[in-house]
Amino acid sequence: MVPMYEGEGEIARSAHFAEYQNLELASEAALLARTFADEQFIEHYAVPREGRDGWAGFWEANLSLRGILDEILGTFAMLEESETECRQTRKLAGSIEAILLGSFALESRTFPLPGDRSKFIIALSPLVCDLMADLAWAVPRALSERGPIFDPEKLKLIDDYIIRYLLAFIHHDRSVIRHIIDEVPRSPSTIRNAHSFRRASSRHLLLHEIGHLRLEHFDVLREMVMQGFFRPTSAIFPSRIVGREVAADCMAFQMNVNAHVHDILGRDAGDSFTQRVGQAVKCASLVSGYFFVVMEIFHHLAIVLGDSARAQRYAQACRRKKIVRRQVRYCRLSILPEFYGVRFWQLSDRTHWGLQKLFVDHVCRDLIPRAILYRPV
Repeated sequence: MVPMYEGEGEIARSAHFAEYQNLELASEAALLARTFADEQFIEHYAVPREGRDGWAGFWEANLSLRGILDEILGTFAMLEESETECRQTRKLAGSIEAILLGSFALESRTFPLPGDRSKFIIALSPLVCDLMADLAWAVPRALSERGPIFDPEKLKLIDDYIIRYLLAFIHHDRSVIRHIIDEVPRSPSTIRNAHSFRRASSRHLLLHEIGHLRLEHFDVLREMVMQGFFRPTSAIFPSRIVGREVAADCMAFQMNVNAHVHDILGRDAGDSFTQRVGQAVKCASLVSGYFFVVMEIFHHLAIVLGDSARAQRYAQACRRKKIVRRQVRYCRLSILPEFYGVRFWQLSDRTHWGLQKLFVDHVCRDLIPRAILYRPV
């Protein structure tokens, strides 16, 4: 696929929305990326065999993220039905930029531009993006052929990768991480499928933050119930803050499906449109679910490490998991069929929720104690 960006100097330039991009904001985003960068974290973006140092690799990753932001803006533009919506997309293109946090932080953040609170820089956690993608790709493939249980040998292969993420977080050493997606069997279709999960993970986190920005001026719960996105009987949340987070999660899921469909329209000519949409729904559903798996794993790790502040922050994210699952199911049963003309829900989807819990229990019981006891040489 041709990259959807151009790199020039220290600014990540938009390829498709250059007319509306705010270059001052893009410059501030590049400065913020450097300011937050941890030298030890950055050095492991280096690819010596290509003559690329850590900063070059890190900046290339940021340029790729700008391409994913363009992809999201293109999806919003594709769905526009009125001049008002066109203006909103153009305004959005000139008011947001995205960067990767060059650190071990797990929380994505949105920063207003100093002196102008109508412009924003979204900063994503590479650790969460990568682990979401690896788990969403690999865990479903570890199932046994005998039923909804894990194959011990396949699970052990995943364990070797996951424990490296835990060690990286504990010891602040990114060099130990190896990505499952980077080591999949080397066939073009498999590689393309695996890397679509990486893009989908980045899109999901970006769309969640964009969701907050797009929805901030509305009574989110009332508006979304009236539009039919939430069932009124399930639009009851522990707090207004949780309600806003759930609304952003659900918007991220639905727009991630649309963006994935938009992304693959020009590819995979051998697949029918229904198959492509089915792939998009499956991919978006998995990365949405594995965001909470990642949060649950690190919540337990923070408890074991005695870091109560982090444990509390991660627990807040975990609390909305069941509500988001219900709404994603409702979206797949009632909303996406109206838009795409196909029903996208299977009983196996609910079964996989149970497998996600089994996987979290396995990591907490078997891998975290191993990671805690490990001492680097």
